[in-house]
Amino acid sequence: MGTLPEPAPVLDRRYSKPPGIQLLECMKKSSISFKTHQAIVLIVTFLAYASYHATRKTTSIVKTALDPQSLEVSLKTFPWHRAYLQRQTESKRVSWVLGSGWAPFNGSDGTALLGELDLAFLFVYAMGMYFSGHLGDRLNLRFFLTVGMVGTGLFTSLFGVGYWADVHVFYYYLMVQMLAGLFQSTGWPSVVAVVGNWFGKRKRGLIMGIWNAHTSVGNITGSLVASVLLKYGWGWSLVVPGVMIAFIGMVVFLFLSVSPDSVGANTDEDELHSLKKSGEEVTEPLLRSRLDDNESAVGFIEAWKIPGVAPFALCLFFAKLVAYTFLYWLPFYISHTAIDGKYLSNEAAGNLSTLFDVGGVVGGILAGHISDRLDARAITAASFMYCAIPALFLYRSYGHISMTVNIVLMLISGMFVNGPYALITTAVSADLGTHSSLKGNSRALATVTAIIDGTGSIGAAIGPLLTGYISATSWSAVFTMLMAAALVAGLLLTRLVVAEVGEKIHESRSQGSPASRSPTVEVEMKRSKSNVRLGGDELWECKSLSDPVVGISCDLCCLINYFDVSCGSVAITSSVLSFEVSEPAPAPARVPDRKYSKPPGIRLLECMKKSSVSFKTHQAIVLIVTFLAYASYHATRKTTSIVKSALDPQSLNVGLKTFPWQRAHLQRPVERKRVSWGLGSGWAPFSGSDGTALLGELDVAFLFVYAMGMYFSGHLGDRLNLRIFLTVGMVGTGLFTSLFGVGYWANVHVFYYYLIVQMLAGLFQSTGWPSVVAVVGNWFGKSKRGLIMGIWNAHTSVGNITGSLVASVLLKYGWGWSMVVPGVMIAFIGMVVFLFLPVSPDSVGANADEDELHSPKKAREEVAVPLLRSRSDDNQSAVGFIEAWKIPGVAPFAICLFFAKLVAYTFLYWLPFYISHTAIDGKYLSDEAAGNLSTLFDVGGVVGGILAGHMSDRLDARAITAASFMYCAVPALFFYRNYGHLSMTVNVILMLITGMFVNGPYALITTAVSADLGTHSSLKGNSRALATVTAIIDGTGSIGAAIGPLLTGYISATSWSAVFTMLMAAALVAGLLLTRLVVAEVGEKIHDSRSRGSPASRSPALKV
Repeated sequence: MGTLPEPAPVLDRRYSKPPGIQLLECMKKSSISFKTHQAIVLIVTFLAYASYHATRKTTSIVKTALDPQSLEVSLKTFPWHRAYLQRQTESKRVSWVLGSGWAPFNGSDGTALLGELDLAFLFVYAMGMYFSGHLGDRLNLRFFLTVGMVGTGLFTSLFGVGYWADVHVFYYYLMVQMLAGLFQSTGWPSVVAVVGNWFGKRKRGLIMGIWNAHTSVGNITGSLVASVLLKYGWGWSLVVPGVMIAFIGMVVFLFLSVSPDSVGANTDEDELHSLKKSGEEVTEPLLRSRLDDNESAVGFIEAWKIPGVAPFALCLFFAKLVAYTFLYWLPFYISHTAIDGKYLSNEAAGNLSTLFDVGGVVGGILAGHISDRLDARAITAASFMYCAIPALFLYRSYGHISMTVNIVLMLISGMFVNGPYALITTAVSADLGTHSSLKGNSRALATVTAIIDGTGSIGAAIGPLLTGYISATSWSAVFTMLMAAALVAGLLLTRLVVAEVGEKIHESRSQGSPASRSPTVEVEMKRSKSNVRLGGDELWECKSLSDPVVGISCDLCCLINYFDVSCGSVAITSSVLSFEVSEPAPAPARVPDRKYSKPPGIRLLECMKKSSVSFKTHQAIVLIVTFLAYASYHATRKTTSIVKSALDPQSLNVGLKTFPWQRAHLQRPVERKRVSWGLGSGWAPFSGSDGTALLGELDVAFLFVYAMGMYFSGHLGDRLNLRIFLTVGMVGTGLFTSLFGVGYWANVHVFYYYLIVQMLAGLFQSTGWPSVVAVVGNWFGKSKRGLIMGIWNAHTSVGNITGSLVASVLLKYGWGWSMVVPGVMIAFIGMVVFLFLPVSPDSVGANADEDELHSPKKAREEVAVPLLRSRSDDNQSAVGFIEAWKIPGVAPFAICLFFAKLVAYTFLYWLPFYISHTAIDGKYLSDEAAGNLSTLFDVGGVVGGILAGHMSDRLDARAITAASFMYCAVPALFFYRNYGHLSMTVNVILMLITGMFVNGPYALITTAVSADLGTHSSLKGNSRALATVTAIIDGTGSIGAAIGPLLTGYISATSWSAVFTMLMAAALVAGLLLTRLVVAEVGEKIHDSRSRGSPASRSPALKV
């Protein structure tokens, strides 16, 4: 008998050939070549996702038929330029092109209802995207994609069926859109994963840029089909695209080959192989999984940790916010904007809007090609986003002049807006889904794609939602929002851009160098150690093989991030000059990174005492000083919410809209008298009809700068003297808070004065939280950290209460005093910080043996290294921003805090205003009384923070505690909204309960959780990540804190019930985001309970 052939590798997923492929091979009487398979994959996936977008685009076309917006709104579209037509002419033209609409969307709130449909669709789409990616890496993608397409077609058609069935119930269309969004989420992760399986990295940007034209082709097709059919009835504009996608879904089922392995294709024909023919050294194709690996799909959290995933995902959040606002609102905007003095019909506006997608096709191809030529994805994406800003400005400012100008500017805007969106969702996703850290495992493609596009889709949901509200006031405000989003999208890639620029500089300098012609680096593997040979005979010792990877870095930024130590040898084509290789070395004497002299106040105390201050006394000083410091931050922050009702005594009509769930008990004449008694005449420019919106813009400007500044403050806080840094921040905060109040005496009525002052105040405010948490984290260990920080975190509520009381008492003397006095207070306490705050034990030479961290050993607990004390053999360097994001638990808690702070800060900024405009037991309270009453919310917050910290210590379960509180906040908010007006007693009790459940998890996450994660075991004792981690978590939360008050400013003008619905939804999402961590903690508790009584549990364990 001859030798048996080597068995074929066993793959995780074996799929039979699709029926259509089998038919083609039967007709051809031979196997289909690899290139033919690639062509079929490109065509089928192109048609598939084009059909997804075609069905998605139809709602934007139908929108103008459902809601012919009133003339008054259309006349508000030119605050930057004067319209050239008289009101009567415009009225005739609008009446000529717009019909009567379709209930319930043709009412006064029709625009908002359409925005809610978009939000519902995109929210479900975004959430479904995460699950679809997870499933896509585990299921047969051909079946998965077919089911998604047929389901999308079904529910898109059901939306259109409402036309013939004469359905006028809003919730019918809402449910249909949500289910359509769920099935739509199956598309993108699936098609990118399939294309990624078939095409390697060479020219991936160009290939995927061309292939990504399916987005624009789908949008154009959907626009044209829907526009043409609109004249026959808007139902046809939805049913026909629905049938189209279901038909193409069957084509997918018949012809889509998921991967080369699934059809036994010969991968020797892959373009990746062509690299070897051209003489380049390639050891293994980037996208082909290694045959000796039994691949398992990469988990959701592991995929987030892949370098580059987080920044590109967040960038796409803002990029899709812009792109999807155009997708859903451009036809509507065009039909309500006079171009060369003429209004276009719905059909013409829909057809014209397709040119934006034509520009998007060019932009996608151009971005892909440029990124391939430069080998720089981040530089390309960021450059396009920056160019989108002037393009959007020019289109808004000059697009109405003539049709030619409109077309040219629309093409340019589409190119720069859709270019980076296309690049990130295709080539970048495929690159990161096959990152070197995955060691050849291709079963992360769908998950990574889903994470990036799912995060982007959250922005895609927020953009159209905000547009629905903001456009009713001004389209210029919408374009300002879009330009700001494009700017932030570019800024989020700054770190990656800098890295790519550094790499390019290194490459240019190394050209012609003899070292650059040295082609290979050999990695030799041994049983106990690995060695690196650098071209010659000299052998260098690397890390032990106990490490999963060996890290080697060039001294001129040519980074070789990871070597898989099981490979044997690796060929490197990058230029190499010299290497720094880690090797065992004796531990040097510890040299603290930051040596600070003792604060002057500490030296004075020691001089008076004639002995050193004890460690415990230092801890007490730290707690008191940081408590006062951050309480003063919150006191200055709270003043604006008290002053708000004096600046804008909202009209009676708004006050009457606060009870859509229940009827008010008073008659209109009585209400009018009481509102007039409680409110003054206001302060221009906030006393006008748009005063509420202007105050909301102040809040979002403050919080947006605060959130962005938080990231930089954390980065700086780990590198600077925190005492000086905190002092500067507090004095600056006091200065600009006072300048806001100076506007009262200086009689300033210019909105931009207050806007700029608030933004600068937000910048200085961002120095506070990372600094105080880092200082407290340096002095207190994990033992009872939750309880200690829960009590300490009362500074938030104490500051809010103090700020409310001071501002309310001073309000009667003039609202300027309500700002200036707290500003002077924080500047004074800033000087106390400068005099007395010891940053860390090392900075004052304190004896850390008294620290509570040492106590666990006395209790025979297992402790290997104190959690917060840096190891003496570490010469610590501050942890980078991206590295801090990768710490396990940072991302989920940060995103959870986004929604938690959205709720908390909405109450912080709007509760006094809400109380003053709500009749409690038939009576309206004055501004001062409302401000005083609102402090009870913070009293509940103090109790909630302490209770949450204590429970998390007792349970040793931060996630369970935080999630439980967020879930309890949902019914608490509901009861406060429904029954808080019955009597003062009921209002007080429900406000206390609501404050407890809302502020409890917010306090826990921003204190104990941040300190835990900032000293995570993965940092190996390095405490110089505390400020950065704290800044990441609270900075991300502060973005939610900016969005909440902004949305409230617009939504409250319609209904306060809608505001509370938004808050309850945010609290629910915050709890759900911790589900994975909760499950892990519950599993750990179950394991601990089962292990009790086991002999092994009573034997002392040694942790290394």
